[in-house]
Amino acid sequence: GTMAVEDNAIRYATGYVIQQLKRKYDKEFITISQCLLSMQEDRTNEESANDHEEEEKFYDYTKAWLDLVNRGGLFKVAEEVFKFFLELELCMYPILRKRLQSATEQDQSS
Repeated sequence: GTMAVEDNAIRYATGYVIQQLKRKYDKEFITISQCLLSMQEDRTNEESANDHEEEEKFYDYTKAWLDLVNRGGLFKVAEEVFKFFLELELCMYPILRKRLQSATEQDQSS
């Protein structure tokens, strides 16, 4: 459904954003690069993975979709990073929707 498409897009965008930040700061700032690498999926510690196992299984379909579209260059993020981006989207969606509606109304009245 629509929710699955949105979740897939958020997982993809999350990896894209982290990958671009890593590329930008990889050579300039080692500390930032190391921080970004800690967001990578296979670096998640086992305690954290076990604590959130059921919730993570819910989003397994987004991982499967990412594997299908990945041609080798996508950055697979840790679940905590993915969840942060999900929360960010939930917070920003109403704000962005209002701004878009306001801009559309201004265009229509011109």
